[in-house]
Amino acid sequence: MTMNILVYLSVTLIYLHLALPPGVSALTPHSCYYDANALAADDFLPCYTTTTSTHYPCCRAGDKCLENNACYDADSGVTYQFGCTDATFSSASCPRKCGLSTAKSQWVGLVFCNGANGLPRDSWVCHHPDNCGSTGYCAAEWSDGISKKPAVGCGDLKHGKEYVAFEASWTLSDVVALPSASRTASWWAANAARYASMTSTTLTTSRSTTTMATAFTYPSRTLGMSATGSMSVATPTSTSSVPQQASSNEKAVALGAGLGIGLGIPVLLCIMSLAFFYIRRQRKKLNAANKRVDMNSADEKHAAASSGGHKSGLDSTPIVGGCGLPAASELQGPGVSPETVQEEFGNWGRDGPLRVHELSI
Repeated sequence: MTMNILVYLSVTLIYLHLALPPGVSALTPHSCYYDANALAADDFLPCYTTTTSTHYPCCRAGDKCLENNACYDADSGVTYQFGCTDATFSSASCPRKCGLSTAKSQWVGLVFCNGANGLPRDSWVCHHPDNCGSTGYCAAEWSDGISKKPAVGCGDLKHGKEYVAFEASWTLSDVVALPSASRTASWWAANAARYASMTSTTLTTSRSTTTMATAFTYPSRTLGMSATGSMSVATPTSTSSVPQQASSNEKAVALGAGLGIGLGIPVLLCIMSLAFFYIRRQRKKLNAANKRVDMNSADEKHAAASSGGHKSGLDSTPIVGGCGLPAASELQGPGVSPETVQEEFGNWGRDGPLRVHELSI
């Protein structure tokens, strides 16, 4: 029985290492990327909605996910775009970010253009080190230690079509509010079914194909609430800011993924070594027991021959004690999609229930 368990564990570990493509582990939460194959910090979360999808946009924990793959940080009043769960960054859920360099900034701020003075109408323009106005205050690169940027307006930025993130009115609808950083563990557990199904899809795809491995602030005013959600509207002011610094960097995430994959091999070797020594030990015990039985049988036969009596023989089958193994724990995740956005996440945003914000021009 014990040997069967050891063999089962060994075969299971071998199967997992052979079946999973590099960088993928079973039941791993959706990772967020700010560019192709560029992992984001772990405080950026997928914008899960009631509708299951292959990929999702990503925003920072505690922020609101908006339409057009945009995000809103209530603490700083920043509207921005960041990334998505597609490692190739080719999904429609991935913001284009005006094609600006992600080496200079992983995110772009969004500045609204209202059409005044010949400017584009109902357009959101990317604010980035490569499009930071003529004030001269913008750094050539925005470091991970994100801080507020100088005030800019649509007229200060390049606003040609190549710098327009998307066209929309000054009202951007809220899609979902993400939990605060302190509640992400329970949030991941509640959405376990989403990334479990995503892992299954990734494995199927990998077997059949070759897989490639804000600046401008918009203070908000509350107008009202609706049963189905709220609207986020940005009001341009003379200040600009950015999302807060991510809690960890890409190297830490990559290191964690590498350790998760690599630790399985030592565990497998350890189990095989234990199985080898266990079998060897049991064989020694069995041989010793058989020798004792043979000696006792010989003595008894000699005594019986001498006395003329008869004595029943000793059972020569040794009793080998089993070695119990602890039961494998299972991750139980409800995997239940929220019935409504407010029921699932309404109390987890840093600014409370979803709100409506208005833009005054």
